Amino acid sequence: MLRNASLALQTKLLLSRLKPKAANEEAPPSARKRADGGALSFR
Repeated sequence: MLRNASLALQTKLLLSRLKPKAANEEAPPSARKRADGGALSFR
């Protein structure tokens, strides 16, 4: 479970880097915060 969470987070970060800034801004910051908090809680 820990591994899956870290892999998902890494994939998300890689995808966000590849995407243009406009696409990243479209995503609500609350969703990003929730995803980060969930990954951090697993550690």
